[in-house]
Amino acid sequence: MVRVKQKRRSSFVLTFRAILTLFVIVFTVQLAYPGTTVVYKEARPKKDLAGTAKDQAEIEKKAVYVYDPIGKTDPFIPFINKAGTKAQKGLARPKRAPKMEALLMKLKEAKTELQKIEMSQLTLTAIVRNEGKNLAMVSDPKGRGYLLERGTLIGTNGGVVHEIISEDKETSFGIESIRKLIIKEPYVNRQGNLDYNFIEKEMKKMAY
Repeated sequence: MVRVKQKRRSSFVLTFRAILTLFVIVFTVQLAYPGTTVVYKEARPKKDLAGTAKDQAEIEKKAVYVYDPIGKTDPFIPFINKAGTKAQKGLARPKRAPKMEALLMKLKEAKTELQKIEMSQLTLTAIVRNEGKNLAMVSDPKGRGYLLERGTLIGTNGGVVHEIISEDKETSFGIESIRKLIIKEPYVNRQGNLDYNFIEKEMKKMAY
């Protein structure tokens, strides 16, 4: 019984010593490594990436360009007019003259059956030479033929046969035959004057 009591006493003493030792170790570690203190600092002010208000205004001014036609030359006006003098700067494009418009309408007025057919619907079928001049034959979609000479009125736009060409050229592939019509059609240009467009209608080229 005495031995049991001694063993319990020894065990209690050992346990107490262990707890005391652990307490000393923890206390020593706290003294060696004190707790970290949190320090709060004020946030840095945000940088103005766009720059100052003056800089921003300069950037916007350079980025946006608006064309101002005042005081600038109109690119549609010829630099030299028909009188041989320089065109005035800033002068507006001349409007079509009513007289020229009336003349153009008169030239386009159909007087013959051939003037009622559009040029795109006519096919050049033959060119022959007779009494020192060239004559041409065209056909419409219905197969009807029309004989042409220089000055013949043709097409719905007031066209006139300007030239009938019949040539034979020697090439490396043989003799090339060129058969074509040149037709001029009237129009009113930007200066309000009557002018002409030249249209070519050619037969299929043949080499032999």
